[in-house]
Amino acid sequence: MNYDGDAPYAGDLTASAAWDKVADGSAQLVDVRTEGEWQHIGVPKVSGAPVVFTSWSFADGSLNPSFLGDVRPLRAVPLVLICRSGRRSVDAAVALTRAGFTVFNVLDGFEAPGGWRASGLPWRTGWTREDAAENLADAIARVDAGGALAADSATPARDARETSAQ
Repeated sequence: MNYDGDAPYAGDLTASAAWDKVADGSAQLVDVRTEGEWQHIGVPKVSGAPVVFTSWSFADGSLNPSFLGDVRPLRAVPLVLICRSGRRSVDAAVALTRAGFTVFNVLDGFEAPGGWRASGLPWRTGWTREDAAENLADAIARVDAGGALAADSATPARDARETSAQ
């Protein structure tokens, strides 16, 4: 997954390191799994920071032709991509890096051992399509004119994690 330390993207992060980077406002989390995965398995949750939901590929394996357009408004900020196990997010990270983005990949993704859920990081069930639209709009609004994520006083402390699906 890491291409032997020579990743054609900014690098791989453990789930905990990804949470820290998103929670402190230094990057935007983008979940690139499918709609079915979001609905039936659960989604990452970071208080004070919207998670962007846009599929890299569909359940049939075909690539999402609107993926780049969906994240284009976030080009000025570092992105942290997450998928089920860390494989699709690598492919998406490589493509976005080639398009001029700064992108990190979450090792072990959302579900694999060592991933987001297994690490006890906050997550929830009950994802809806409205979540995707609202969170993307919120994420875009957080990007200031200088290309940085706006500071948010609601950014959570590391020990304030919620570890169960709510």
